[in-house]
Amino acid sequence: MTLQSEPADVSLMVTVAPIPGTTADSSPAIACERRITTSWTVSQLKAKLETMTGIPPGSQKLRLKSPGKEDKWVEGDDRLVGDWGLGRGCEFEIHDTRPQSARLDFTDLSSVEKYTLPTSTYEALPNTVLSWKRSQKLGRFDPSAVSAETLVKKQSEKDETEIRQRGEGKRDKEEKRKAK
Repeated sequence: MTLQSEPADVSLMVTVAPIPGTTADSSPAIACERRITTSWTVSQLKAKLETMTGIPPGSQKLRLKSPGKEDKWVEGDDRLVGDWGLGRGCEFEIHDTRPQSARLDFTDLSSVEKYTLPTSTYEALPNTVLSWKRSQKLGRFDPSAVSAETLVKKQSEKDETEIRQRGEGKRDKEEKRKAK
């Protein structure tokens, strides 16, 4: 009986190419390091990359960047990933071939409907942090708490005193030096 060794995993950078014409033209949308098994087919790799990028396998176009070699496009979904001599410093750059209108934009928050709870409603709720602080007399609800203005005033007085002391210490050193 002979033992067959498992195919080696290779650690590669995986990036998603920025969308041309956007403000983020220079930096990739996603950049991370992933371990890739060299016995995977290109279609298996694309299926695994879909969960990370959100780009369907049929819309992915992969570019392999190897240090010291010319970049090349990965062709043929049935080929093995290990056929390209992957090694340290290699990177797969994923290009989305879908038209811009078919892509989901998760970074544009202007199209997302937002709900804001009115302050009066929040203050009336019994199970909030605010109600807990009020019942425990914490923060601004503590009658013996020092106000923020008082804290700032005390800190500035302390700083002024410290600055004066440093100045006096400096003068004493200069006078001693001159006396010698």
